[in-house]
Amino acid sequence: MSQTINAYGKLLSKEDIDNKVHREFIGGMWEEVGQLQFNFLKENGLLPSHKLLDVGCGSLRGGVHYIKYLAPNNYYGLDINSSLIEAGNIEVETENLLDKNPTLLVNNKFEFFRFEQQFDFAIAQSVFTHLPINHILRCLNEINKVLKTGGVFFSTFFINLFRAI
Repeated sequence: MSQTINAYGKLLSKEDIDNKVHREFIGGMWEEVGQLQFNFLKENGLLPSHKLLDVGCGSLRGGVHYIKYLAPNNYYGLDINSSLIEAGNIEVETENLLDKNPTLLVNNKFEFFRFEQQFDFAIAQSVFTHLPINHILRCLNEINKVLKTGGVFFSTFFINLFRAI
């Protein structure tokens, strides 16, 4: 996948990250949306013992909530943007969550097998809205390979209707 599909491929500077620009870059409403994401998964059966794959985890707007809740070694996040993963690592450290040992990976091909895990839950919050259909299909194919039997994958998207004139 290309990092030039949309503005999401822009790398943030260390100064941007220090100034928490990453919180707005990924859509803002850091606390509100992060808490909503967490509440949604918990209401849909996420338990501390479950392994969670966060597709397009960004700078961990939802991730910090999941990591706090999940048992150590149960959070896995993947994103295309290395600067957002860097910001996410800083968020983990700031929130004193290093002992939860989250695993974060920069990857542009949805190579979830690299985690060498099977997952109970997976989520892609605001990922598919920004991708062409062939990338979405690749993600769905790859996620199917790493979900446990009975595992659940949630995703969000906006429907964009086009009418020719």
